[in-house]
Amino acid sequence: MVPEVIAETASLFPGHIDKIWTIKELGAVLGKGIDNGKDKTGWTAVDQVLFGSKGAITAIYDKGGSGQ
Repeated sequence: MVPEVIAETASLFPGHIDKIWTIKELGAVLGKGIDNGKDKTGWTAVDQVLFGSKGAITAIYDKGGSGQ
């Protein structure tokens, strides 16, 4: 992370960002045991968990974007 960029753009985003995840890192965390107990990684895991038919982001869109 670049401190100057963080300071310059802080007002554009709510909350505080402690870490910017790579797809490799995020996939390793989200993909643990998601394929009948077998781990998935990278975009395969991220796509399934967040954007797949039962994914978290898909669920938000299905509810009209309210997230509730």
